[in-house]
Amino acid sequence: MPWSFELSLLAFLLIVFASQSLAIATKSRISLPLALGALCVAGFALGVLPKDFVSASRMRDVGFIAFNVLIVHSGTLLDFKSLRARRGAVAIGLACAAALAVVLGLGMSPVVGREAALLSIGPVVGGGAACAIASNSAIRKLPGLAALPWMIFMAQGFFGLPLFAFATRKEAGRLAALRASGTTAGSGAAAQPRAGARVSADSASVAAGLAPSRAPLCERIPGRYRTISYYLAALMLVAVFNRWLYGAVFMRLGVHPALTGLVLGALLARLGILERDPLVKSGAMGFLMLGLMALMADSLAATPPGVVLALAGPTLAVLAVGASVVGLVGAALGKRFAGSAYRGLAIASACMISMPPPMVVARGVIGSVSADDGTRAAIEAELAPDVEAASALVTNFAAIAIAGLVGILL
Repeated sequence: MPWSFELSLLAFLLIVFASQSLAIATKSRISLPLALGALCVAGFALGVLPKDFVSASRMRDVGFIAFNVLIVHSGTLLDFKSLRARRGAVAIGLACAAALAVVLGLGMSPVVGREAALLSIGPVVGGGAACAIASNSAIRKLPGLAALPWMIFMAQGFFGLPLFAFATRKEAGRLAALRASGTTAGSGAAAQPRAGARVSADSASVAAGLAPSRAPLCERIPGRYRTISYYLAALMLVAVFNRWLYGAVFMRLGVHPALTGLVLGALLARLGILERDPLVKSGAMGFLMLGLMALMADSLAATPPGVVLALAGPTLAVLAVGASVVGLVGAALGKRFAGSAYRGLAIASACMISMPPPMVVARGVIGSVSADDGTRAAIEAELAPDVEAASALVTNFAAIAIAGLVGILL
């Protein structure tokens, strides 16, 4: 007997809650995607969960909404001013993404097959949005591989988290020693305020009640009107225009709509028409991420258990090779572009941590090696801008762009 909507939604939310609790209890050694995916696969294989319970819960529909707005949202996060201020970290991040594309796309083709190798690039580079794009491309052309991007998403933390934690611990220890000796550390770029903390002169004028004559268009809308519907409607308006643009122009050119969506998001944020980080400001990000997890669970439901087991080998292979590439490139470029090999490794490996965000992990590691709160805050202020700038560029832009390009090549 099919499950009702209420029972299906309850089951999905309980599985997510159990997965989040396990991730918290293990300090993300077992990540949310891994726990959720494992519970779903086990439930489907044992017949405890009906294969259509995700669609019956309507959370898959939330995932479709998330898929559309996340692309434009990711584009708005591309802040060129912050990226210019952290050129060294950006160079390391882009070099890692390029190296992963070459090594996985060409080097792993004889090992796991051309299609699997291509599909793996975007997810290994990082981000749930890239996984959704890659899986969606596979559903249309290679349904037997549709679960591979999500399996990479599930297992990514096993490789990225230890690498990032090791590099962060070593770099934090180095910075603590420099601080104790009175030496100033630096990555070659002046310290910049974090993106979320920047306050413009126009914002100050608004706070003071003055006319915001130079304020961007999006800042001229009074705060009380910037509700969740405002943010989602703005993103969907761009998504609708992007879909029209794709059908009218770019489909015949073979350009994936994810690429144009990213560019539109970045351009409109740069022009001040869209706010940066709109989903977080709307308060809808958490709920939409549940929808993204529902897309993963639904893909696993459509994949027979035998195929899931068969894909485990390629999943682990591409992640092992990807972690090796990230480690080598990050350490090799770290001394030149970031001040130390350990910082370069931390910057590079941050892209391989999907959940929780890299700096959440870093704060725990930094706290364990800091003698006092002042040292902890100083180390975090030194390391966070590099890690956040590079991971935002790689995860929110490069990975999505690569996944979109791969969708054309399949």
